[in-house]
Amino acid sequence: ELRATQDVCLRGPSHSVAAAQTRTGDASVVAAGVLPNPSIVASHQETLTGVTDRETIVGLSVPIGVGGRYFLLQDAAQARSEQATATASATLLDAGLDFRVAYAKAVLDQARLETRIKHQETLDQLSAIIEGREKSGEASGYDLSRQQMQARLHHLQVQTAQGEAQASRTRLDGWLSEPLELAKPDPTTLGNFGAPQPLDVSSATPRIRSLRAEARASTIEGRAARRRWVPDIQVSAGYRGVGIGSSTGHGISLGLTVPLTFFDHGQGEAAVADAAQATAEAEAERVLREQDAVLRAARSRLAALEQAVVEAEVATVEAGELEMSVQRLYRAGEVTITELLEALQNVETARLSKFELAEELVRARLAVMRASGTMFNETLDRACGVAGKAR
Repeated sequence: ELRATQDVCLRGPSHSVAAAQTRTGDASVVAAGVLPNPSIVASHQETLTGVTDRETIVGLSVPIGVGGRYFLLQDAAQARSEQATATASATLLDAGLDFRVAYAKAVLDQARLETRIKHQETLDQLSAIIEGREKSGEASGYDLSRQQMQARLHHLQVQTAQGEAQASRTRLDGWLSEPLELAKPDPTTLGNFGAPQPLDVSSATPRIRSLRAEARASTIEGRAARRRWVPDIQVSAGYRGVGIGSSTGHGISLGLTVPLTFFDHGQGEAAVADAAQATAEAEAERVLREQDAVLRAARSRLAALEQAVVEAEVATVEAGELEMSVQRLYRAGEVTITELLEALQNVETARLSKFELAEELVRARLAVMRASGTMFNETLDRACGVAGKAR
């Protein structure tokens, strides 16, 4: 399970998505660091009638930001890069946890199928026991009919379980580049923690880090927008040639362009940035509360589920003993076919309950991981981007 999860994070489809998300943040930093282009200024004026008069100017115009917006936008881009990195980490963490859910589902569905197949074999073998009683002179026609009907009905359940197991396996294979051979571990170890887990919500989960980085970026972008009160000037300098008649004078041309910020002084951009900042902070608070609720619920379930799984294990052992005991009693004529079939059905239910509880236990464990923003395993956290950038 752990090796396959690591492979999903390092080479699965979500890895490409996370890498692209990280590159988006890097691109923001590159874009914010680009300086504005200078402009070539060229003009020529000449009279066509009267006194010959001409003027030629060739120079360069350079925009100069004096309001400090350039450096603020660089800081905002760095925050956007942190946001993209955290978003990529959340993508990989979700992918790893979703895969572990799919893996547990496939393993448990296969275990359920094997349990039903074993029960089907037990039902089929009852015909030999019933026929043995008939040879002893007992009227067992009714018992044989009940057994055959029960076997046919249960065979339908086996077919349904086969379909579910095959579907779970197909979904699991969709995560991987090559088919995975399912292990047969103790179902209660699925989705287990790699280390003792802290049972409190960390505000540094990838999702919350992403939202808070977004809020910081929007705050800085709002400050940069308000700096547009201070206009970005343009300074130009170049060669100036002035001619009158046959005489030509040479000199320099200096120019200064100052926009007037009477109408648009960044108030629109600032309003949009402030709204984005407020939305990101509110969303971060909502996610934090949700994670806290999920973690508390999962914590309260874990203890009960772990105890229930232990009890289910005991019930499974007792079910095996009951199966052998009830068959001996039926051979001895001390129980009816109805009591026999009911007892065997209870045996199967006891065995299946272990897998039902194991699936709930897996979901509770993975819910703790998702709410805490870590798999409590250094290798998996590093592979799934929690411990660093996705590249």
